[in-house]
Amino acid sequence: MNWAKVTTKDPDGGRSFLIPATLEYIEIDKLFVDYHESVLSDEDDIEEATLAYQRKQHRVEDKIVEKGLDPNLFGALMVNERQPGQSYAITDGGTRYRAAKRLQIPGDVRIPCLVYKWKPMEEIQAYVDFNQERAGLTPVDVFMAQVKCKDAEALVIEKILMEYSGSSISARKGDWQCVNAIREAHKHGNLEMVLHIMEALNWLDAPSGRTQQVVGAIDRCLEAGADSKRCIDRWKKLTPVIIKSKSTQLQSLGDIGSGSRSIAKYYAIVLGAEYDRRTAKTLKLDMATRLFSGISD
Repeated sequence: MNWAKVTTKDPDGGRSFLIPATLEYIEIDKLFVDYHESVLSDEDDIEEATLAYQRKQHRVEDKIVEKGLDPNLFGALMVNERQPGQSYAITDGGTRYRAAKRLQIPGDVRIPCLVYKWKPMEEIQAYVDFNQERAGLTPVDVFMAQVKCKDAEALVIEKILMEYSGSSISARKGDWQCVNAIREAHKHGNLEMVLHIMEALNWLDAPSGRTQQVVGAIDRCLEAGADSKRCIDRWKKLTPVIIKSKSTQLQSLGDIGSGSRSIAKYYAIVLGAEYDRRTAKTLKLDMATRLFSGISD
């Protein structure tokens, strides 16, 4: 990269990175998000038509509203000047903007914005680039940061995992990458019992991909009323590999969905079937009896 073209010399002799935008404080009422409610037809004038390209409400918005708006985390929105001094389309920061509106921030409050002057197609491309070329935090990243910040819940979970397995989430090299399942089990008060059962069955050394499903499945069974001693007795012939195989068979019979949470439900159904082989209904795991009959021995 030719840095001479993208930087400028400062009065003190240093250099600053050039951004083709100005930092301005703009009233909330002059900002808007262009949702993808309409589709441009072949006859539409691309320069004049409403762009309407952005996604709608995101779950992060609900979290911001629930916790309240933190000025320290708000940052500057990236906007395109549609009408000078009158309207600005948000290309990055729409979630924060919508949260502010839902929290009834007065319309005359000015918030920091990086203001660009793009053509319509440049605006859409900027929106795509801002959202695609950004590395999101994984659950492990978030948990590790919380441990460093001495978050009480994270520290308790770390201690429990170390006691049972000698490994931890924040160690990076540890086996515990299933942060969401572990958090859920801890929230239910089942984490130590889940680990006790896994330890008794020698399941703690399962590959991390299967560990997540097993942790979530055992937690579901305990929440449904399973007795830990009976779990250990009834599941001693199973292994994470066998559970996965039976779960795969179930997926062709049921319609729970995809994703780690859904797969954990199939794992729980397998464990539930093994927990009570006669009726497979004891744990009430919300799956028709016909699915259990589809599990091969």
